[in-house]
Parts: sequence; C-alpha cells; structure tokens
Amino acid sequence: MKILKYTSFLIVMIIIYNCGGDNLTGPSAGSAQRMIADGWAYYEKGEYNKALAKFNSAKKLNPTHIEVLTGLGWTHFSLHNVEQAIINFDSGLNKNPNSLDLLVGYSFALYESNNYSTDNGSLGWALKTVEIDSAGFDIDGEDYYFIHNSKVTAKELRKIMALGYFYLGEFEKSYLQLINYLNGNTLDKSSPAFSLELLKELNRICSK
Repeated sequence: MKILKYTSFLIVMIIIYNCGGDNLTGPSAGSAQRMIADGWAYYEKGEYNKALAKFNSAKKLNPTHIEVLTGLGWTHFSLHNVEQAIINFDSGLNKNPNSLDLLVGYSFALYESNNYSTDNGSLGWALKTVEIDSAGFDIDGEDYYFIHNSKVTAKELRKIMALGYFYLGEFEKSYLQLINYLNGNTLDKSSPAFSLELLKELNRICSK
C-alpha cells in the first residue's frame, strides 16, 4: 500500500511539473490583469516562485479574484505547499463552486494531503462534487484539460479518482474510473479477490 501511495504521488507531481472570475474595475484593473497574465506565463514555464510573486501582488489588489485564487492554488501545489494550495482552492470554491480548474486542483491537493475521509471539505467531498461521466474522459460534457498545463486532463484526474476511491474503500467507484485504462479487460466484481485484483491494476497504471 505504501508503494502504491508513493507511486501515485509521483504521478500527480509528474502531471504538474511537466508541463475567469470577477471583473476588476478602477485604476488597479490593468495592473492586476497584467500580474495575473505574467503569473500564468511564469507558471507555464515552470518558474513557480516568480509566478507566486506575481499572483501575490495581484492578490493585494483583489484578494478574492477567482483567477488569482486559482493561480495561487496551482502554484502553491507545484511548489509542494499543499496546505496553502488547499486554502486557496477552498477560498476560490466558496466563490465559484463550479470552477473545474479549482475542483481538479482541490482534488489533487486533498489527495496529496492524505485527506481520505468523507467529511465535508475532504477528498470524498471533492470526488463527489466533480461531475464525471464514468463511461468517458469528459467532465460536464467537455474534454477537460487544464489550459495552463495540457497534461492535466480528465483522464489523469480519473487516475487520481480511482486511487482516492480505493483509499475510501469504495472499490466499485474506483473500478468505474479505472476501467478506462484496462483496454477492454474487465474485473469480476463478484469475486472475493476483487479488491486485490483492483489493487494490482492500480499498481499497474501507476507504474506506467
């Protein structure tokens, strides 16, 4: 189990490292928008400390702007500042609970923080809030990918969701996410060894 958790951590970080909200008004609008744009430009180049400085500067001008909170969340996560990432994702979701970029980032960060309980604000909540069609790779009818890192896709999110559901002990839900990776192979859900076979498949996709 420790091997699976460590491997899945590497998956999340490989996804991240390889790679609209409120209207601003008044004299600070142009300045803040430039800072946000610069922040994302640095983020996309992997210069996360510079990105963080830009987003923090933008936050001083508008601390509740959705794009600022999204940028801070993803940048903190990429810098391994998981708790700060969770704080910013959570703040953003309080303003816009339907933002997929915030929900996906929140799911990754909560998973990374080992928060597996089903209480409000936990990974269980995030998994249930992200509306995913179990038969495909789309979210809310769209082929989702994070615009600032095209490797963060609905399919990669499914991998994390499969692992998250497994740790929650919800094996059938884990399997529904995993089945997209099995290339036509299926597991016997009625078998006494179902959870063990599921764990083997999760280890297999994590080792890719």
